[in-house]
Amino acid sequence: MPRTQRSRLRAGAASAEVPDIGTILAGSLEERWRRFQLQLRRTRRSSTEGSVHDLRVSMRRLMATVDMIRTLIPDGGLQKTRRSLRRHLKEFNQLRDTHIQILALRALAREFPPLRPLGAELRRREAKLIRAARGTIASINPPHVERSLADASVRLGSLLRLPGMQDVAAATVLGAMGAAFARAFELRQQVNPGDPSSIHRLRVAFKKCRYMVEVLRPLLPGVDGGFLKTLNAYQTRMGEIQDIQVITASVSSFTLNSRYAPTLSLVPVQQRIAGMRKERIDEFLRHADDLHGFWATARQAPKLLPSPTRLAVRVAVKRKPEKSAANRRTASTAAGRPSGRSAHGRRRARTTAGRRSRI
Repeated sequence: MPRTQRSRLRAGAASAEVPDIGTILAGSLEERWRRFQLQLRRTRRSSTEGSVHDLRVSMRRLMATVDMIRTLIPDGGLQKTRRSLRRHLKEFNQLRDTHIQILALRALAREFPPLRPLGAELRRREAKLIRAARGTIASINPPHVERSLADASVRLGSLLRLPGMQDVAAATVLGAMGAAFARAFELRQQVNPGDPSSIHRLRVAFKKCRYMVEVLRPLLPGVDGGFLKTLNAYQTRMGEIQDIQVITASVSSFTLNSRYAPTLSLVPVQQRIAGMRKERIDEFLRHADDLHGFWATARQAPKLLPSPTRLAVRVAVKRKPEKSAANRRTASTAAGRPSGRSAHGRRRARTTAGRRSRI
């Protein structure tokens, strides 16, 4: 990235010493943009299972940071950029699912030889999807995305230099994290062991929580590397269930349309996959309510330093303390004046009394 663009992406940072929300968001935006560019170049060279997965993760993380910035500056340009990234992300879904199935079939085919034709079919599908993915990757326009992110970072920096905006912005993004956890709690209550799609919905919502916690880590005293690994393990358990769902759909389709193996020969495969799914679901359910503990850790009071504006007000008040009502009454009495009324009030009272006497 050119130096001028890097400096623009850092424009939201106020000070290297204070972990204010501007520094955190600008740093996250720059780091996740850099990671996205790196994975994009890697995937352009070779669209392997690992490179496609890492590219999709980098896109999701970048979108999460963009979403947090949009809570402060609901910019139309940022919304357009996010929509473009999401569209490209969805175009990789079929290739990612095919890679999952190929990896799973390598192990299953050794135990169940009737599945080998399915493996060959999946490799042909992979080749076709890789050709389509190259077109998707070529259509991604990094300079356009970078300009949009840089402009947003400059606007964010200008906004956060306004008096009192650091605290307002921190409260806003922390509130957005709380809303994401609230949505995850709701979906946790809807989890049905007999409906793996309910676990998948929770997984999608939890990803947003996890990525937000990663960004706001400098503000969250209870969050460290070990805690982030625990969040990753929680998400991975749900991901393994979704992977089995993808494999189940593929084997079921192959069973119904198989020209290579009798349907009865694939019954043991389906039983084996059903057993794997039950094991993964039971494992997840044992840890499902860890979600509440994650929120208890993440919601701890953030290490927010007072903004320069608030600090200046405190100093001014300390230099010239305001007298209390009791002190004012004491001072008025000592000066020989009635304590309940000011000089202006007394003059107004005398004037009113004179008018009444004339009437």
